[in-house]
Amino acid sequence: TDKTYGDSDFAITATASSGLTVNFEVAENCTLSGNFVHITGAGNCTITAHQAGNDRYYPAVEVSQVVKINKSIIFVTALNRSREYSDPDPKLTYKVSRSDGFSGNAKCSTTADRYSPTGNYPITCNQGTLNSQNYEFQFVEGKLTVEREKVKVNYTSDRILFFPARKRYPLIIELEAILIQENDRYKGDITKARVRFELKSL
Repeated sequence: TDKTYGDSDFAITATASSGLTVNFEVAENCTLSGNFVHITGAGNCTITAHQAGNDRYYPAVEVSQVVKINKSIIFVTALNRSREYSDPDPKLTYKVSRSDGFSGNAKCSTTADRYSPTGNYPITCNQGTLNSQNYEFQFVEGKLTVEREKVKVNYTSDRILFFPARKRYPLIIELEAILIQENDRYKGDITKARVRFELKSL
């Protein structure tokens, strides 16, 4: 039956109609120890049975079996990241389910641009320069979370002019504020931001 790279060693057996001992040879992506076959790589393993005969029996016709060895799987998982609105995307990184057996690097991207609305966006990776003789790569999607821009509101004016009287007079309220970004390496575009004032009676 087919095997997968990384499978355990497996035993082989053969019989001859003469009842004499059958010996084995293997070639390609496997080695032989006694009657156990060890897989050394993906591809094929050719196993050949020999029975040399004796003074009573002619040698038996050689018989070969080819075992297909499939590639094993390496999982490449995009790591979840987050950023504020209007900030550039952070470096998109990934993790690999094993540390050896391959070379090169995956390439990751997201559908979000710098001014995409807040929400979640997929991070996907492709093979890039990843290469392996014995493994194939499967990619697991990650998530980029775009958060609201963090700003601080500084009030520059907070004045209420009230004219008490029996007659009705207009109530003048002057409220002003400026938006300041703090502790942010990337200064975002806050021109569309708005401050909402709410008046409550005492």
